[in-house]
Amino acid sequence: MARLITFGDSFTYGHGLVDCHIPENNYPGPNASKFAWPQLLGDMLGVDVVNKSKCGSSNMQILKEILKFENFLTTDIVIIGWTFNIRDCIFNKSIFGIESEIRVSAWHKDNKLVEKYFSVHNDHDLAVRTGLYIHHAESYLKTLAVKQFHFSAFQHQWYNKMPVFIKDPDHYISSSVINHKLDIALDDSHPGPISHKQAAEKLYEIINAPK
Repeated sequence: MARLITFGDSFTYGHGLVDCHIPENNYPGPNASKFAWPQLLGDMLGVDVVNKSKCGSSNMQILKEILKFENFLTTDIVIIGWTFNIRDCIFNKSIFGIESEIRVSAWHKDNKLVEKYFSVHNDHDLAVRTGLYIHHAESYLKTLAVKQFHFSAFQHQWYNKMPVFIKDPDHYISSSVINHKLDIALDDSHPGPISHKQAAEKLYEIINAPK
């Protein structure tokens, strides 16, 4: 039986949507949203959905989840929404004298901390690293003969710096195709229901496009 299996970060999870929003602490709900693009797309395709995304995931974590998944079938459709390339590191408090461990991300407000990260990992290195994660995942899924698609959950400059062998039109979807900024979710931060609906519709078109 065909399934849609998805991996990614909070966009793929549906953080901030009506069934995945806890206003008291702004944390996501315990389960991925039924209004996120994976479930919408699964309904359009008429298949079961297995959403393995996790909020705040780095690309390394996304790759790890793909490699950990032991139940791929040749009838599966696998879609991976890759995330910010600077989510690759968590600083221990002892390194910079901060009060707690902190994840570096594009949405972090401490610009000095982010600058220190880039001082040891330049943007080209991060782009290449992201490209290698995607290449690893793509190569692995090819060995399993599953139908796969990759896209950037957010529009990044690093896409243009990725190794040429990553930009495979059969598997990688241009970051300009999916617009996550059409509206805002209930947490005033993540993509809203219109953005998820557009993503599902675009992915549906791509999956069903004639070869």
